[in-house]
This record gives sequence, C-alpha cells and structure tokens, in this order.
Amino acid sequence: MKKLILIFLVLLMVMLSVGCVNINLPDNTPNNNSSNNNSSNDNSSNDDDQNSESGTSESTGISPDARIGEGVIIGRNVTIKSGASVEHGVTIGPNVIIESGAQIGQGVVINSGVRIGQNTVISQGVVINPNAVIGQNAVIGQGVVILPNAVVSDGARISSGTIVR
Repeated sequence: MKKLILIFLVLLMVMLSVGCVNINLPDNTPNNNSSNNNSSNDNSSNDDDQNSESGTSESTGISPDARIGEGVIIGRNVTIKSGASVEHGVTIGPNVIIESGAQIGQGVVINSGVRIGQNTVISQGVVINPNAVIGQNAVIGQGVVILPNAVVSDGARISSGTIVR
C-alpha cells in the first residue's frame, strides 16, 4: 500500500510539473455561510470568482440535490447533475461533466474536459487525466490512474491500482 501511495504521489508531482493537472484553489475571502455542505453551492449570491468554502466557481451548474463534501475544489464550467455525490477533498478541473447519480470518492482528482457517466462509482484516490470519458454504470477502483483521452466503457469494472490508457 505504501508503494502504491508513493507511486501515486510521484505521478501527481510529474503531472503537476508538466501541466497535466489543473487545480483551481479557492480564494481566501471570508464566507458568511456556516453550513458545511450544499448551501455553498448557491451560485446566485455573488459574482466573485469563487466561494471560499467549497472552491466553487460561479460559472458552474450544480444541481440543488447533488451532494458536495467539504473542501471540494470545483473549476469553471463544471456541471454536476441531480443525485451526484462528491466526497470531501475532491479537486475538479474546468469543463467537467458529472452525470446524475455518479459517486466521486474522497481525494479524487478530476482534470479538465472529463465526462463521468450516470451512476458511475469512482473510488477514493483516483486520478482522472484530461479529456477522459467514463461511461455510465462503471466502477473505478481505489487508486486507479486514468490517462489523458482514455475511454472507459459503460459498465466497466476497473480494479484498484490499475493504469487505464
């Protein structure tokens, strides 16, 4: 397990250095909202770049019944549809679509241009690189790395620690 974590961290550092990972950090503007979950997703309250609690960009489209955990960072032009769930510590780059019923596990990194299908389950620690497409009803195991432009078929089951090309 330690070796897998080390490989994951090295891969993430390499992706950061070559620009494959696109991370939008929240600003430090105080947030008057004391609730810790969905209330930070109300995009009508202000026209600044981001909401500091969730890191949510104003140009996103998040369904009112999507569940967004604490510390989630969401880039511009992101769509999160009805019934989707995003656990805490997830980073979502720009131009991402998460379809209804999808479940995104803790600490997942989703880079720009990714599309995640309906009712798909993404386990914790997964890295999805730019422009990947994951079909509906797929299950992605813990620590999987999906390389740029990869396509995961509908209903696919990807074992933990796999690298998908």
